[in-house]
Amino acid sequence: MKLQRRHKTTLNTHDRDAIGRISTLSLRLMIGLTVLVFAAFFLIGYNGGDDLLTQRNVPRLTGVLITTTICFVIGTIALVIWSIIKTVKKSKTAWNGYENGVARRKILMITIGTLIVIMLLSFTFGSTDKMLINHQPFSDKLTLRLANMFVTTSIILLIGAIIAIIADWARKKIKKNV
Repeated sequence: MKLQRRHKTTLNTHDRDAIGRISTLSLRLMIGLTVLVFAAFFLIGYNGGDDLLTQRNVPRLTGVLITTTICFVIGTIALVIWSIIKTVKKSKTAWNGYENGVARRKILMITIGTLIVIMLLSFTFGSTDKMLINHQPFSDKLTLRLANMFVTTSIILLIGAIIAIIADWARKKIKKNV
């Protein structure tokens, strides 16, 4: 009985194009869903207070926003764990190759380094001003800095993703016209 050989780890051009289309589509869908949920959260309105004493104005779609955020966080954690497992299974020689003319190890180090720098800077310069949440003062400095760090990092990464999509689109348009 012959043992079957596993598929090659290198992808042909057609496979790479398909992966690129899938990742671009999924990124666009996530950005669209995020914009839609946040727009609905801010534009649909508020529930009035239950009585005149509380006077709380709570956005109607707070539950939807929290659920969407939790789903994104769980999905991101699952993808990170899957990616780490997949990366560990690869041989060390796989990281010595090139991806679109750039060394894979260099891409990995720049990505991880940039993420760490963004998170450290946003944590360091994050606000620790007291906040009123549902008319209750909140002043835990560590929690305020962590929340600020995650929000700022998310915004910066989303802006970076949007810029990357626009740059890729422009590169393809220029390449097509040349």
